[in-house]
Amino acid sequence: MEVTHQQIIDKLVTARIALLLKHPFFGNLATRLKIVNADDWCPTAGTDGRYFYYNTKFIDSLNPKETEFLFGHEVLHNVFEHMMLRIGDRDPQIWNIAADYTVNQILKDYDIGDMPTGKKGENKGFQDDKYKDWTAERVYDDIYKQAKKNGKEFMDKMGKLLDDHSVWDGEGQPNESKKGKGQKGKNGKPSYSKEELKKIKDEMKEAMISAAQSTGAGNLPGSIQKMIKDLTEPKM
Repeated sequence: MEVTHQQIIDKLVTARIALLLKHPFFGNLATRLKIVNADDWCPTAGTDGRYFYYNTKFIDSLNPKETEFLFGHEVLHNVFEHMMLRIGDRDPQIWNIAADYTVNQILKDYDIGDMPTGKKGENKGFQDDKYKDWTAERVYDDIYKQAKKNGKEFMDKMGKLLDDHSVWDGEGQPNESKKGKGQKGKNGKPSYSKEELKKIKDEMKEAMISAAQSTGAGNLPGSIQKMIKDLTEPKM
């Protein structure tokens, strides 16, 4: 039987409530994201810092704990500003993989949901304890060296991302000719100017501080604790 739109929304809302109860910081940040259907361009799920985009079939394929993991995954991409200009002139494919390694490791370490698995039971995402406490930039450098040494074949064997990062680049790339909010690109995919990305970044910082205050910074992963400290303590 085909799943209904309301069933998918109920599933996503239930996952956010579960995060609020078990991991309040993540739940607070997940709840602020507006849920938007993106079947016409998104094969899985994604975020731009304001919205949680989803594909109906993909969400239907997840169990409750995998849906919680997915929300935690998108929240951490926002926290670490992976979709912002942090990528610089790096290779987008390798950067996307490095970003996923970073957030998935934190979710595993803090027991936030379950990483989605494929039909054969293998993880549908990138995770390696080797990268524990590494920044996305450091992971990127490590993967880049391996790719340079082993060539295209190495990248072909890397696998697929858990979520869709195309909102960060391509049609979702910051567009200087579009000064308004969340301008639409191809197939309704959002496209932002640098000014709008800065607004999203500032909104995210305020949301992080608020969520940390209501949760207690001591209950957060160390890398996030450091970010909150940097945001709230004045610098000499």
